[in-house]
Amino acid sequence: MTRGRNECSVELDAAKQPTRRGGRQKLTTKTQIRRLACAEPRAPIGKKFVHKSVSDASHSSHRKNGPIEEWMNNTAELGVRGVRKEFVRDIKGYVPSGSQSAWENDKNFDKNRYEDIRLLDKTRVIIKKAQNGDDYIHASYVKVADNLTYICAQGPLENTVQNFWIMVIQEESKVILQLCQMRENGKEQSAEYFPKNSTTKSYGAVHVHVKEKPTNAVGLKNVTRSKIQATYEGKTQEVMCYDELLTISALPL
Repeated sequence: MTRGRNECSVELDAAKQPTRRGGRQKLTTKTQIRRLACAEPRAPIGKKFVHKSVSDASHSSHRKNGPIEEWMNNTAELGVRGVRKEFVRDIKGYVPSGSQSAWENDKNFDKNRYEDIRLLDKTRVIIKKAQNGDDYIHASYVKVADNLTYICAQGPLENTVQNFWIMVIQEESKVILQLCQMRENGKEQSAEYFPKNSTTKSYGAVHVHVKEKPTNAVGLKNVTRSKIQATYEGKTQEVMCYDELLTISALPL
């Protein structure tokens, strides 16, 4: 390392000073001298030498994690099998309390992908400028922090893709994270909601244009990102789509 012109020499004790090379530990002998490049002059004898950046890092490491960082850390510790086990044990059979009249309404039956995933009236997203008065979409607001709210939605069905995009435009969403594959174990998990083999396609009254075709997302194996532009009744929303983010091979755990 070279940082500045000041250098200090430190004699290393073989019993106390391990060094790492190539992933292995190696002890230095008393006669070996390591030259350390440092930005500040040598510290006076008897005083502890601590580089400023090290001190700053130690203080920043004690910064309290926010809810997102805490969730990410907990998920990483659980791993894929741990998350699945927790879901089966604590969540799969969970039935939320509260009114679910929209979800139970017969006219919305074919707009729900799963029979066991309910939708609460108090947190559901209501389509405000729907076609033919159809304000239903299986999607809920999820408040993560005071200034941060996500929308969790089921993978669109062919008959709900239009309302899915109307919701995206209405809520001015900037990012779509697809947490599933289009098909898993031979079953559809999401209908196509933007064109894969062309640049523009209409889903009902919504026109969807691919501004940037799918490219590999940096740092995420098998995940692609696309820039999409959706237009409905004169209003346009641009959004980044990340596909198949939480497939087994894509999980950064």
